[in-house]
Amino acid sequence: MVDEAGHLAGIVSQADVLSVFSRPDEEIRRDVTGRLTRQGLPGVNPERLQVTVRDGIVTLSGRPETGQAGRDIIEAARHIDGVIAVRDQLGPADDRLPTATS
Repeated sequence: MVDEAGHLAGIVSQADVLSVFSRPDEEIRRDVTGRLTRQGLPGVNPERLQVTVRDGIVTLSGRPETGQAGRDIIEAARHIDGVIAVRDQLGPADDRLPTATS
């Protein structure tokens, strides 16, 4: 930033600009978990999922009921304010597991 005379008056850093988007990790985790519970996404059972957040990065683990449910979970998490990235550590969906044959 410069003043009216063109002299350096201050510096705006990337951290300054992004700080308005920063949210505590626990708040983000509650929002992700709450959205999965409230939205009632088909094939999504929040009790089968674990959500952790560190520095705005959401890690999803557990096993969704369907492949589509896994994709929906990841997409829902990406749209939470303050989420920087989503790490997909979901296991294979129930509909993708091999079935026993006799």
